[in-house]
Amino acid sequence: MSGRATIPPNTRTYVSDSSLHRAEECPASQALPCVGHVNMPANVGSAIHDHLELRAKHGIEKAFAEIEAICDRWGLVDVTRDVTIARCHKFKWVPPDGATAELPLAWDAEGRAIMVDGGRGTYNLPPGAWGPGTIDILWSEPEPLVWTHDPRFGNCLAVPHCPEGSTLFVADYKTGEDRYVPPVENNPQVASGAAKAANLTGAKNVVAMVIFVTGEQGVWDVSEPWGPGRLAAAKARVRAIHDSAMQAKADVAKGVVRPREGMHCLYCDAFTHCPAKVDMITSVLGSGRPCYEVEDDLPKLVATIAQVETFVRNAKALLRASVEETGKSIDLGGGLYWGEKVGSRLKFVSHKTLPVLKNELGEDAIDAFETTKARIRAVVKAHLEAQGIRRKGAPTARRILEQIEKAGGSYLEPTSTYTWYREDDDNDGEDFEV
Repeated sequence: MSGRATIPPNTRTYVSDSSLHRAEECPASQALPCVGHVNMPANVGSAIHDHLELRAKHGIEKAFAEIEAICDRWGLVDVTRDVTIARCHKFKWVPPDGATAELPLAWDAEGRAIMVDGGRGTYNLPPGAWGPGTIDILWSEPEPLVWTHDPRFGNCLAVPHCPEGSTLFVADYKTGEDRYVPPVENNPQVASGAAKAANLTGAKNVVAMVIFVTGEQGVWDVSEPWGPGRLAAAKARVRAIHDSAMQAKADVAKGVVRPREGMHCLYCDAFTHCPAKVDMITSVLGSGRPCYEVEDDLPKLVATIAQVETFVRNAKALLRASVEETGKSIDLGGGLYWGEKVGSRLKFVSHKTLPVLKNELGEDAIDAFETTKARIRAVVKAHLEAQGIRRKGAPTARRILEQIEKAGGSYLEPTSTYTWYREDDDNDGEDFEV
């Protein structure tokens, strides 16, 4: 789908390595404005990256001494914080001696790999530089990397050098689900980092890796050794992605947007400015049918559903935070509010309820043992009708519920939900299974 738009372009002049996969699938995603948002899984990943960086630079004891401060920095609290710290403790792998962590690189205007300032997708690049990215961890074997002054940079900067005969290992940590990560042999982010690292260090052979931070040693996706030909192809691929993204920026500046939809939309920060998504949502809301009729296009609808669900979760979180901060529900007008709805629900204690049900319903008691008030009423009615008794279901159910209450088998539990409600709503009487 393509169309004209008045959307201002994204002014970023580069495509970072972490965006390469999405940029290759949809160059327009790099041209549309990106909306920042709180993404807890991403914050967890950043915290684990920070911890692993400290492991490489200062050792595992120092890394764990700083783990609480790292969690504070990334806003991790409660269960999320505890699980993150537990994951770090369980992951035992430590980078080899001489390994270098979190190394930001880019290509300069002359096609040389250079060290730059920045990281995590945001970089300060010299004029003409492109293709920035941060390598999570790299090392060489059998001889470790050696930091020396490089004449290419005027002998004013020490850079890592891969000794002759050694192989360079370049790895990218992943803390999320592997289904969202392309295999290492076709992963543009890893390939881009490997090509830059080889050029900077002078390595002739590189092994690229994705390390999923799980379990004690992680799960490793490891490439075959890449020589100069494969590394040159990786650089050319990244350059082609960069050029396509810059062309998309020029198109958007002219009002033309050509998004390509797919599962990469799931993690696209330009979602809210994408005309394809707006068109799809409008179509579904208006007609109940997707604006895509071809079976091959149905994954686009799946991706849109996932993003809309994320929007709903985030929107509810923002609304709840506002209500909790102000102490007031949001007045929607007409006696309707959105906020905390306090009520109660009837709960049943299983081992005290079952004897009463068995005494009254016999073998049918087990059918009532979903143990909700509605289910008990339904089973009582069916039990009586099977005996030819009609119109006594409601009073019999009331009597049984009273017996359950006297036996200590039921009680009212306070409830609190955040939703819309009217001031005169009756919040009591909900039934839930024990």
